[in-house]
Amino acid sequence: MEIDKYSTYFLTIYNEKSISKAARKLYITQPSLSQYLIRLEDNLGVKLFERKKNSLEITKEGEIYKDYILKQRLLYDKFCSEIEEYTNLKTSTIKFGIGTWRGSQILPELIEMILKKSKDKLKFKLFEYPVSELTIKLNNGVFDFCLMNAFANNVDDDLICEVINYEKIYLIISKKLIKTLGTEEITLENLTRNAPFISLNENLSVGKAVNNFINKNSVLTNKFISTTNNQTLIELVKKGLGYSFLIETGIYNLKDDDIIVYDLNSKDLIIPLSIIYKKNSYISSVETSFIEEITKFYDDRINKIRNDFDIVILKKE
Repeated sequence: MEIDKYSTYFLTIYNEKSISKAARKLYITQPSLSQYLIRLEDNLGVKLFERKKNSLEITKEGEIYKDYILKQRLLYDKFCSEIEEYTNLKTSTIKFGIGTWRGSQILPELIEMILKKSKDKLKFKLFEYPVSELTIKLNNGVFDFCLMNAFANNVDDDLICEVINYEKIYLIISKKLIKTLGTEEITLENLTRNAPFISLNENLSVGKAVNNFINKNSVLTNKFISTTNNQTLIELVKKGLGYSFLIETGIYNLKDDDIIVYDLNSKDLIIPLSIIYKKNSYISSVETSFIEEITKFYDDRINKIRNDFDIVILKKE
């Protein structure tokens, strides 16, 4: 169903950059299309196109109007899709992207909690990918929004990045490795000088933040292994093969492991946890409620880690 054939006229003029070409494509006369554009600009009180010698160029005002039309169409398409699904199945769908490792850490508990509280019949479409692929999949329309560690200035211009919390990045080391160092008190200096460093790939937000901390503080590291997988990193640390850094999401599930968690108490080791979605997209009320539940979930989890877990302040030297 076409919600507004005149918006199609405008978009066709924009794409063709010519009244005559657009008219042919729309199967209407050129004078009719010219009159449409004149009336539209008169009604809006602005020029939408600059008339150049061989083409039309959209103005800033025209860009704003175009974005409005595209957003309106997305809203309408989303509305039709949700109404059709709800009418046929009486369900509301949440299409959500998350990193593979983070998903395994939080989704079972989070979804169980939401299902117990929700009065709606929910259908979840969970898309778990490597973190480096999430914004690509989001831009391609695979899901409606995603959760990841990200700074607003590090995402594409056509994406919105809303911070829901800030996670600390902790240093982790096994008791087994500490014994081999032969020292009673661990400091950052003697640890980095004598123990292998297991790093997270620097293309990832957390790896980048850790690398920034290391460079800023002139920390000398004996880089042993670099990985893109947090679970691999954790298992290597458990084996006593080196020390590493891990975000708070991962610390929660280390409570019973033979690992000591250190806080370096540095603002450089704090990273935003963000919900990301397209600028001109529509987030349904059910999805908005889901995002609110994620925010509450992380508020509770981070508070629990900082208040209940045995985290040691690590001296630099």
